[in-house]
Amino acid sequence: MEREKETKLSKFRRICVFCGSSQGKKKSYQDAAIELGKEL
Repeated sequence: MEREKETKLSKFRRICVFCGSSQGKKKSYQDAAIELGKEL
């Protein structure tokens, strides 16, 4: 994911992310979680 050059203000003040108790069987879920963590 490439970041945009201009900064945008978010109206969100909090975010909640559910984290499962195991990595699961789909690698795509793990990859998506890693990317989300980088963006946050």
